[in-house]
Amino acid sequence: MTGQETPYVKKVNLAGIANKEDVQELIKKIFVFSSLQDNVAFVLEEAHALRNDAQTCLLTEIDNIPANVFVFMTTTKANGIIPDLRSRALIFQYNSDTLPRNLLQRLQKVK
Repeated sequence: MTGQETPYVKKVNLAGIANKEDVQELIKKIFVFSSLQDNVAFVLEEAHALRNDAQTCLLTEIDNIPANVFVFMTTTKANGIIPDLRSRALIFQYNSDTLPRNLLQRLQKVK
């Protein structure tokens, strides 16, 4: 995804998240950030890069994320997402020809 972050939209590349402790730290950041804003969106890029144990940790924390937080996970390899996490998601499939060029701008309107 290209574009700039805004005060209401934060991007996190999950390829840099190595283990479940890193996921727990990410969840803490989401809680802190959400307490400072009305509505926020976290775009978690390269979700397939998370190891299975880290994906399971994320799955267990999803129910605890505040209601004013919207989490978007992006991936180029949907089969790299564990089934339990995929089953909790609303999935939109795009290819390079149909990906909305203004997707980040649309997310900025979350506030």
